[in-house]
Parts: sequence; structure tokens; C-alpha cells
Amino acid sequence: HALRVRFWRNHVVVCGLGQKGLLLVRAFLHHGARVVAIERDPDNEHVAACRDAGALVFVASATDVAALTKARAGQARYLVAVCDDDGTNAEVVLHSRELAWSRPARGAPLTCFAHIMEPRLCDLLREREIERHTEHHFRLEFFNVFESGARALLEAHPPAPRDGTAPHPLVVGLGRLGQGLVREMLRQRARLEGVGGRLTRISVLDTAATE
Repeated sequence: HALRVRFWRNHVVVCGLGQKGLLLVRAFLHHGARVVAIERDPDNEHVAACRDAGALVFVASATDVAALTKARAGQARYLVAVCDDDGTNAEVVLHSRELAWSRPARGAPLTCFAHIMEPRLCDLLREREIERHTEHHFRLEFFNVFESGARALLEAHPPAPRDGTAPHPLVVGLGRLGQGLVREMLRQRARLEGVGGRLTRISVLDTAATE
């Protein structure tokens, strides 16, 4: 694997082979990209699945600079950090930014996407990254799949009755996606309030709804 990837450029590096990582690897391969994955658990069932699909997989910690160097993260087009820990994903970002300094100034930057599970931390990191000066070699975006999923769901199925009355959605289950749905509906309600629109009444049902 190290020999094959030795001269690769503009490929994709996926760090973490949970369910999200597996789906990303398959999607990038489907679109014709060359993909290198890094997964620390040798017994992870997705390692074999990714290799069978055509990806190169290094069994190592994604926070190991040596592993990122072997995967040529500094010369990749995209790097996606979807490990199961926010701190791990943030550390991968820091190492990748350092490795990307060797990129030519006129070339495309390394675009790094880091999944942050905690929504408030994700919002804070987004704000801090916007405040940073633009770097020619590196671009960073933080994301949360539950927030993205909530937005996509509400775009496909907006909670707006056809009779023009104020909508009243009921969210059953306040897991991460349920919380994301409530937060996104509250954001939409705030925007409607600003333009004089009808306000949304939201009900939730969960054993820990009060909390």
C-alpha cells in the first residue's frame, strides 16, 4: 500500500472506518476517486469491505503523523476525519494542516472535513475557523451529520400544513438526530419571526424530554 500511494496526488483520505467512513469511501470510489483509508482497529469489519471495494487501507491511528504521511495526506485533495471522537478528529486536522504546508502555492488546497459530534462545539469551531486568515494550502470545514441530516429531512419534508396554519410537528425520540431536528426547526422559527411569518409550535416525546 505504501509503495502504491507513494506518488499519489489529489486523492482522498478518509480517517475512521465506522459506518460514516464506509459510506464515504464507497461514494468517493463510485465517483472515480482514489481513496486511502486509515483505521486503527484491525478487527473492524469495514477494513475488508473497503479493500474489496478498491480502497487502500492502513491499519494505524489517524492521529499518527507517520500514518498520515504514508497516506500522503499533505498531497491529497480531500481529507475527511470521521473517527468516533471529537478530539481525535481535531488532532487529525492539526496534523493535516502541518503536512499541507508542502503544497505548491498555485495548486488547489487540501480541503479537510472534520466531523464534530457535539453541536455547540461544532458551531464554535466553525466561527473560529472563519476568523482565521485564508491559507493557500489548506481549507477546513467542520460538520455534524445529525445537523446535516436534519436540514436535508426538513428540506424534503417541510413541516408546513397546506391550509396555511402554523405547523405543529411532533418529534418522537430525542437522540442526536431528534435534537438536530428540534434545533433546526427552532432556527427556522427564528427566521420566520424576523419576517413576520407564522411561528412553529414544536412538541417532543422522549423519556428524558424534560432534560
